[in-house]
Amino acid sequence: GVQLACMRPGSVADSTASGLARALGESSAAVARLSSSREKGRLRQLLLLSALSGAPAVAAKGRVPDRVMTKALLDEADREQARLRMLMDMHGLGPVGQGLVHVVQGFFANGLKAARLLTPRFCKWFGNYVDEEQVQAYSLLLEDMDAGRLPRLANAQASPMACRYYDLPDGASLREVFLHMRAEELFSL
Repeated sequence: GVQLACMRPGSVADSTASGLARALGESSAAVARLSSSREKGRLRQLLLLSALSGAPAVAAKGRVPDRVMTKALLDEADREQARLRMLMDMHGLGPVGQGLVHVVQGFFANGLKAARLLTPRFCKWFGNYVDEEQVQAYSLLLEDMDAGRLPRLANAQASPMACRYYDLPDGASLREVFLHMRAEELFSL
C-alpha cells in the first residue's frame, strides 16, 4: 500500500482535521466493503472522498481576500468537480444519486464554512488530509485492478469526457484515467 507522511498535525485544529479526515476515510472504506461488488464499492469510496475533497474549495469560494489564493481555490474546485462528474459517470449514478452526492458535499461545505470562522487553518488541513485519503484509495483501486480483482474496471475504456479532460487518446483505459486522478490528488497535497 501507499504510505503518505507529508503532514503531521501540530495544533488542536490540525489534529481535529486529521482525525475527522481519517474517520471519514475509514467510513468510506466501510461503505466500499458493504457494496454488492468490489468494483462498485471502490467507486463509491472514491465518490465519497471526492465529494469531501471538493468541500473545502466550495466553502472558501468568495471568502478568501487574497486573489492568488482565490484563483488557486477556484481552480482546485473546478478540478474536484470534474473528477466528481467522471466518477459519477463511471458509477452510473442517475439524477437522484448525483443529487445525493452534491447534498453530501454541500453539507460538508457548510460545516467547513462554520469551522472557518473559528479556525481558518482547519479547512486547509482538512482538505489536505482528505486528499491523502484519496491518494490511498486510488492506490488501492489500482492495486486491485492490477491483481485482477476488478476485472470490469481493468478492462474498461475511459469515457470520452475523461479522455478529453486528461488529453488521452480515444480508447484509453480506465486505469490511465485513475492514474491521472491519483496524480492530481498527489500534486494538490
